[in-house]
Amino acid sequence: MKSLKTKKTQANCIVLDTIKGQGVPFFENYAGVHSVKFNSQEIIEATESAIRELEEQVKD
Repeated sequence: MKSLKTKKTQANCIVLDTIKGQGVPFFENYAGVHSVKFNSQEIIEATESAIRELEEQVKD
């Protein structure tokens, strides 16, 4: 990444192959994951569940 900062005469591009919401099954399969509005009960519950799961992983 440091070498990208030194390139002043040409454009730089970083391509990442990612899965939106990876590790949270609800969000991995959620079609609107690019712009999630946390205003439905289903999404709020999925988010709270994911947070609880992450907190458990951090404890261990």
